[in-house]
This record gives sequence, C-alpha cells and structure tokens, in this order.
Amino acid sequence: WLDRFGVAYSFVDYRDNKPSPETLVDWAGQVGGFDALVNKSSTTWRQLPDNRKAPGSEAEWKLLLREHPQLVRRPVVVTEDGVVSQ
Repeated sequence: WLDRFGVAYSFVDYRDNKPSPETLVDWAGQVGGFDALVNKSSTTWRQLPDNRKAPGSEAEWKLLLREHPQLVRRPVVVTEDGVVSQ
C-alpha cells in the first residue's frame, strides 16, 4: 500500500532490532496502554504461563516485550514526528 501510493517509509523488523524500554513505554502511552499494544490473540501470548499474562507493573511489561517482541501488535507506524498508531 505504501509503495503503491508513493509513501516513503523505512521498514524495521523489531524482532531483530528490539525497541528500547523507553520506546515501548512511549508506544504504549500513545496507543492506549500496554494492553492495547500487545496482541493477546497470538500464539506466543497463548503459550505464555498464566503468571506472565498479567504483568503488574510497567517494568514487567517492558521485560515481557523485550523477551517476546513478537507480542507487539503489528504494524506499528511511527511518523517522523514520533506519532505512533497501529
């Protein structure tokens, strides 16, 4: 779609280039929280132990997403001015 409509973009595979904890907090803040950022219908989420599916703090969310970046709902679109949408 981006190519077809001539929209310039840079693709980043965040499984290989894991975002920093600060970036994850920023993304979550802009999309409505970590619950909105995470794909809870994914195979990865379903295979997590129950105690990992209820992070009780921002630190636990950051750790979970650093360990399992594939949990981030895709695509994450970040504009040049830092605005995030999914």
